[in-house]
Amino acid sequence: TSPNSADLVVCERLLLQARLDDALISLFKSQKAHAKALQLLKDRGSSANETGPLRGTTATIDYLRHLDASFEGLILDYSRWPLAEDPKHALTIFTDPVRDAHDSTHGNQQEQDTPGAAKLYLSVSVVLEHLKSFDSPVSAGNPHCLRGVFLERILARNANRELWPSSEMEEAVEKLTFIYIEMILKFKMLLRKAKKANDAESEQVLAEAHAQTTTKLRKLLESVPKGKAEGVLRKLPMDDLFFERAVLLKALKKHKEALEVLIHSLKDVEQAEQYCANVYKPPPAPESSIYSWLVSVCVTPARGLRPNVSTGMQLLKKHCSHIEMTEMIEVLPPSTPLKLLLPFLQQGMRSAAERAKRLAIERNLHKAQNLETQVEFQLAKGACVSIGMNRVCSF
Repeated sequence: TSPNSADLVVCERLLLQARLDDALISLFKSQKAHAKALQLLKDRGSSANETGPLRGTTATIDYLRHLDASFEGLILDYSRWPLAEDPKHALTIFTDPVRDAHDSTHGNQQEQDTPGAAKLYLSVSVVLEHLKSFDSPVSAGNPHCLRGVFLERILARNANRELWPSSEMEEAVEKLTFIYIEMILKFKMLLRKAKKANDAESEQVLAEAHAQTTTKLRKLLESVPKGKAEGVLRKLPMDDLFFERAVLLKALKKHKEALEVLIHSLKDVEQAEQYCANVYKPPPAPESSIYSWLVSVCVTPARGLRPNVSTGMQLLKKHCSHIEMTEMIEVLPPSTPLKLLLPFLQQGMRSAAERAKRLAIERNLHKAQNLETQVEFQLAKGACVSIGMNRVCSF
């Protein structure tokens, strides 16, 4: 396969007559006649009469994996028939390209940034657009999305070494979240139809696919770049995927909105408390008010949401040590009965008294330490040392 001076036309005719396809493909490759090699591989691979090693998609896929991104047109054109025949295997053309040992630009992705180096990987956006026409709608018989599998593979490969630029990886994360959201909503719709039709087998397959995709989405949302989180949030339906909405709102530091979702949409008070425990920071950080926001979304929620005063008062009593009394009284509605506030006020006063007592003890300890230091200083200041001919300073 090394470059040589063989006459391509003469050799091609002789090798075709002798049916030495492997030798002819090697010749084409050495002469950079990749289009001829790929056409021969396609003809042989898709022929029902072919019984040799060139039958099927494997030879074409392996050849395409050895072409760098400068041959983008050839890669896209000749990857079509392998994608139609064996899509999962054909994805390796884009996720696992191989550099030839004799290639002057061989090496890892970092070498692609050097002047004159050929880019090994096609861009993510180009591949996604190319794969779109080969993607079948998800169903019980096909619970996978080809574009999703491609993005999962490149994100997994890029986790250990930087093979694609960071900007493309951010785009990959965003696109994959969109695909997962679309798949989850589709699975839910198909599940409803399967239940209605009493199709237990399809229902089980769809339920498993829905659970797996939901788990993947929630894990992926943790790595969504902050600059992409707003775009992903807009893709979420307003009447579904509430937990996922809360995760994105947390990433955007919209904690009060996230708590509203957990309390009023998911009705999961325990999860909301755990959220506060994870977010809370001591004063003067803004997150020090997280427990006040938790109570306020219960007793004074946004317009259109029903207040839940009893839950709010229980949370107030439980987490009063993390809530400023004056701050809490300001957010409570004027109609709040005083008897409901009494436990909080009593606990708050006890906490305030304990805090004042602790501060007084600390202040007295500092005063005592200061007094002791002053006494030591005065004693040291009053000391006299006589220095004569026979006595010198020890220093």
